[in-house]
Amino acid sequence: MKSYSAYEPDSRLPGIEQVPIHWSVLRNSVIFKEVNEAGYGELQLLSILADRGVVRQSDTGRKERAPDDRSKYKRILKGDIGYNLMNAFMGAIGVSNYDGIISPAYAVCRPKIKIEPEYFHHLFRTGIYLIEFDRNAYGIMDERNRLYFDAFKRIYVPFPPLNEQKVIVKYIDQKLAEIDQFISYKRRLIELLNEQKTVLINQAVTQGLDPTVSMKPSGIDWLGDIPTHWERLQIRRALQSYDYGISDSTHGGGSIKVLKMGHVHDGVVHIPDEGGVKTIEDNLLLKDKDLLFNRTNSPELVGKVGLFRDDCTKKVTFASYLVRLRVKDCTAPEFLNYLLNSHLMLSKARQNALHSLNQSNLNPSRYSQMEISLPPFDEQIEIISFIERESEVIDCAIAQAEKEIELIQEYRTTLISDAVTGKIDVRDKLKAEASVALGGVRP
Repeated sequence: MKSYSAYEPDSRLPGIEQVPIHWSVLRNSVIFKEVNEAGYGELQLLSILADRGVVRQSDTGRKERAPDDRSKYKRILKGDIGYNLMNAFMGAIGVSNYDGIISPAYAVCRPKIKIEPEYFHHLFRTGIYLIEFDRNAYGIMDERNRLYFDAFKRIYVPFPPLNEQKVIVKYIDQKLAEIDQFISYKRRLIELLNEQKTVLINQAVTQGLDPTVSMKPSGIDWLGDIPTHWERLQIRRALQSYDYGISDSTHGGGSIKVLKMGHVHDGVVHIPDEGGVKTIEDNLLLKDKDLLFNRTNSPELVGKVGLFRDDCTKKVTFASYLVRLRVKDCTAPEFLNYLLNSHLMLSKARQNALHSLNQSNLNPSRYSQMEISLPPFDEQIEIISFIERESEVIDCAIAQAEKEIELIQEYRTTLISDAVTGKIDVRDKLKAEASVALGGVRP
């Protein structure tokens, strides 16, 4: 995209070497005044979020935390700029699209002259100005620094002509709509790929790979028909042992890493870098291909299982909310991991959990008595190879979609910054795209 035809340097602007020659450079004090209007407690409550700017608190999904007496809350009007004194440098700043009230810990900046508020919404949320807000914040310690209005008002900003502010905002809105649609499509693609992977694994571990094989009723309520030659058994018959984890504190800084329930995710065990214990009984150290079963967690997470892979670089044990499952030689740990994490199995296991408030407990003894179906060992290995091969293809497609989302989000950030700081001239671009939308017909 082309630049403006002429620029002039201006050292007053933070991180912006030059601006279009017909733009002005003004201090915020010329554009905004601080207002502190209290006594409007009947208005709707608004919040200022780092990722979204000014929003209705009812739209955040959070429990309302404001006191009953809101008489000291500040009124903010549609078109005002609001920001969090402590977190403006993190992006907690933006234009309000509502009349409402915000916390006394926020600042309200009302335009003194005619502006397009959305232009400043985008400008103040660029990386350039977030750094500048951080640089101008002050207080008794870094963690308590605040961007008071007396510092905010001294900051210089580029100021395009009003009509051009509107054009820039219109162009950004148009591009963001296209980008959001692209991201929505890619996220839906990722959902479908994950669903495909789930179906693939569920079918492989419950029905095998041969669609022509003779089937029989499993006699297991959650499972349905299984291949005739597969064995029906309780989980405990596939195990050598199951063992509870430790309750020791991990704050001592020992070298033996301790796995907790948050380290088990999507069938994989992630070894933490921080925390540990100094000593542990040898029989509580994990071995390669041990399974970890999560016996206590939230209702939607209890019962998950992860496969531990030992890289031989560190000793690792596990905390009390996890139970180690060590399988017999006739069972492949990878196959059992896939089976126990299958959608059908997890749903049934969670039905057997005991629920209390926001936590559920699945007793290992009760869990181990649940029935499953296992193919012969050689067939388990064949199914594992199939799942890994097919999952790799799906995972690559997911990774590609995630990379495309990451790149378009980077483009989004750059596009906004370049447009509001004058690095690119969007005026003719907007006209050209409008002409294309109308079929190239001009009046």
